[in-house]
Amino acid sequence: MWIRGALLAVGFALAMVAPATTAQAQQLTFAMTNDSGQDIQIEFYSEDRNHAWPGGNQAYNLARAR
Repeated sequence: MWIRGALLAVGFALAMVAPATTAQAQQLTFAMTNDSGQDIQIEFYSEDRNHAWPGGNQAYNLARAR
């Protein structure tokens, strides 16, 4: 009977640790097409950190589709 309680305790401990781990992507690719008729610039912002890409008051240029 104590084995069942021990397994339950281990399962509970693992369940509490699992949500605390985070996965980080090494690379993320976006495919975008600009159909606006004008050249545009794009900058990405993090929702939960104070971070932007490419950062440093820069932006990615996206020429209009031809």
